[in-house]
Amino acid sequence: MSITDKQSGGYRTVRLQIPKHNYDDFVNDVKVARETINNLYETHPELFPATFNEGYVFICAKRNKFTETYAHEHAHRTSNMVDRLMKFFDRACFNALYFHGTLGSGKQRVRAWALLWNFCPSSPATVKEHNGQLSPAERLNNKRYDDNWLVNLLVSASVNGNSGHQQNPL
Repeated sequence: MSITDKQSGGYRTVRLQIPKHNYDDFVNDVKVARETINNLYETHPELFPATFNEGYVFICAKRNKFTETYAHEHAHRTSNMVDRLMKFFDRACFNALYFHGTLGSGKQRVRAWALLWNFCPSSPATVKEHNGQLSPAERLNNKRYDDNWLVNLLVSASVNGNSGHQQNPL
C-alpha cells in the first residue's frame, strides 16, 4: 500500500493505492476497514488533521448505532437514492432562484416539482427493471391510463382518476 500526500488549495488529499482484493475487503468488512485506518493513523499520523483522533474516537463510540442498520439483510449501504433525489431537487430550486416570492408560491413550486418527478418517465434501465412501468406513480398505482405521461398526470389529478377510495377526513 503506498500513500501519496498532496497539498492543493489548503486541502490535503491522501490517496491509497490498494490491490483489488484488499480494496474489496476494505469496503465490505468493517473490521478490516477499522484496522486499516488504525494502522494508517499509527504509522502516518501527519496525514490526519490534529482533531482527527477526537472525532474518530467519538464516532467509534457510536459504532453500534451505525452498524445496526447493516445487520438487516436488504439494507442499503449508502443513501444514494435519496442523494440523487435531493441533488435534483436542489438544482431545481437553484435554477428557480430558490423561494423568491411568497410562501404559497414556494409551496406550489415544490408540489409542481414533486408531480413532475413522480409522473415523468424514468430511464430505460429503470423501466426495464420495473417490467415496463414508466414512472414512480405508475409503479405505485399499478395503472397506466395512456402512453403519454402528461395524460396520466391529468387523469390522476382529476376526478376521473379516482378509483372510489374515500379520503380520510382527518
